[in-house]
Amino acid sequence: MSLQRPSTNSVTVRAVLIATIITIPNSYWLMINWGTGGYGTGQSFPTVATLYFNVIFILFLLIGVNNLIRLIIPRKQIRDGELMVIYVLLAVASSIAGHDTLQILWPMLAYSIWNARPENEWSDLFHRYIPDWLTVKDKHQLTDLYKGESTLYTWKHIQMWIEPVFWWSALIVVLMVMMLCLTIIVRRQWVHHEKLSYPVIQIPLQLTEQSGRKLLSSKVMWIGFAIGGGMNLLNGLHFLYPGIPSLGGTQYNVGAFFQTKPYNAIGNLPVAVY
Repeated sequence: MSLQRPSTNSVTVRAVLIATIITIPNSYWLMINWGTGGYGTGQSFPTVATLYFNVIFILFLLIGVNNLIRLIIPRKQIRDGELMVIYVLLAVASSIAGHDTLQILWPMLAYSIWNARPENEWSDLFHRYIPDWLTVKDKHQLTDLYKGESTLYTWKHIQMWIEPVFWWSALIVVLMVMMLCLTIIVRRQWVHHEKLSYPVIQIPLQLTEQSGRKLLSSKVMWIGFAIGGGMNLLNGLHFLYPGIPSLGGTQYNVGAFFQTKPYNAIGNLPVAVY
């Protein structure tokens, strides 16, 4: 199955507006997944895998709402093409706001300033190479950020972050436009001439065909969902109640099995099934 571009009437104001509104809680969801202790307590990192489960879940909810609309006001239901547009926009928004992009960038902006110590000599080594307009250089201004018990929503805090956030946001916009330009360059060759199948889009594509009725009626899909979801549910219960056994989700250091040269140079080699 090749990926086909939605018809031009699929990119409607309604579809863009729905995606824009959902982007706000979706971005918040991505941020709170970090947990209070980062990697130690983070629940999950949706954007580290190519198929973003957060967007799939939102699309699943939209299909449920859309089926209700179809029963009550059929002419107002969201068309399949619009659902695909919403999916694409939310996937792009998740890529920008997710792990290893803005989720990591914002904490990094002032990290080298706050954590500068006489022992590491960061201030002498490279602080002079960081422009003032790309970070907050005054360590005293960062106290509330790192110590807590305050809020961003004060004019004092907003004022000191306006300039660095503006310039970093401008860089992100430029990078996204560059990626869009590259996509436009290769699209015709990949889609129309080589007819690449894009396996990663198959689940969203089938969810947006006939409002997902064909996929959601598949017994094979529900068997796979039950296996994957059951493992995840079991591991979640194990995290909350350690007495419950887990299935996967733990890192095993297989490097410990290599004791002779040259393989013992591998060192720590974690392997896990999530």
